[in-house]
Amino acid sequence: MVITNSDIKKIRELKKQGLTVEEIAAMYSVTPRRIYQILKAQKAKKRGRPPKEVDPQVISKIIILRKEGFSVSKIQKILNEDGNHISQYLVWKIIKKHLNCKSREECRIKYEMKQRINYISRGFHIVYLDILKAKINDERLTLFLVVDVNNCRVLELTQVPAITLDWVISKLESEYFKTLDPQNLFIVIYPVPPMSPTRTDENKLVRFLKRKGIRHIWAEGMIGKDVSECRSRLSRKVFKHLNEEAGHKTLGELLEIGKEIIENECKELLSGDASGESMRLQVFDKLKMLLNGKRGSEDIQNDIEGLMKKYRFEKVLYTTSEGLPILGTFEDNDMLAARVPELLKVLNQLEPSPIYTIKTADGSDVYSIVEITPEVFLFAKGTRELSPSEVQQLIKDVRSQLGL
Repeated sequence: MVITNSDIKKIRELKKQGLTVEEIAAMYSVTPRRIYQILKAQKAKKRGRPPKEVDPQVISKIIILRKEGFSVSKIQKILNEDGNHISQYLVWKIIKKHLNCKSREECRIKYEMKQRINYISRGFHIVYLDILKAKINDERLTLFLVVDVNNCRVLELTQVPAITLDWVISKLESEYFKTLDPQNLFIVIYPVPPMSPTRTDENKLVRFLKRKGIRHIWAEGMIGKDVSECRSRLSRKVFKHLNEEAGHKTLGELLEIGKEIIENECKELLSGDASGESMRLQVFDKLKMLLNGKRGSEDIQNDIEGLMKKYRFEKVLYTTSEGLPILGTFEDNDMLAARVPELLKVLNQLEPSPIYTIKTADGSDVYSIVEITPEVFLFAKGTRELSPSEVQQLIKDVRSQLGL
């Protein structure tokens, strides 16, 4: 007879109830020896070494470093340099336990969303670095691109036969970093050779930026999706135009035309005037204006408390349609906001409405998602449904709070 896991549990319970091994064996048509094996396995010690105990001070340091944006490998390296030898897996387990992440993907989303919101809300001077491959008049070109994102100005669009990291560093140091304040500078690097990150994220360009005290981020993950979207659009438009003009223009003249196209497209994207599908950078710019506006986050936070009392909400979250959290009182604002785009895709298939409500099975909790503007939504948890007049007043209140 095959003994299942449920049978094993019942055998152990029967033994605890006082039945003999022979009686249990007869019930399951097996030998007493098989029952002894099952009972013995329960008492067997767990194999392997006992879990390593980590000093509470080390745990605190791991949490602080993670909140500051350090990756697991970088945290391990810092700890090792301090004499605390710990594996990357153990670092990850501590982060998962103390930062309330259920998976690596959830922790990654939380971390990237923090990076994503921080670099547009702290007033940094953003400079974008890229290397473009172009084919003009059957000639393959390698172009080095530097863009001042804040002012939509192309600082560099140069044809370079063979780009190396030493050349990139020399160019940045001699022409740009002397006039730009390192403390206020944020470099966004598109991961294309030779600027691609290495396995440890520590290539020569990154080490140079760290020595200068300049913040940087790779255009990967969630940020990479936004950048790639704009990069593809711009590249198609620029190179199509350059090929049309290539017959009667010099390379220098073509690159000047390319600069002008990129700058104009950047201005359109950031002003929200771009044709076609709305680009995520429009939302970035609006959010930046919102967070750097006349009303500070403390004022808005105070208004949130008043809003919760007025409409009897237990928790609220202000978020953009692109999944960027603005302010909120949920435990996982970042994670919840990251799911909003998926939720909106589902809701778009339903009858249009300014509010959608979800009730739990017992009716004790009511979740509402309210469209404040096409770019900003309110997600709230309460105990009752709002009337149509309350919904309209709620939208007015939130627009007033956020200055929309």
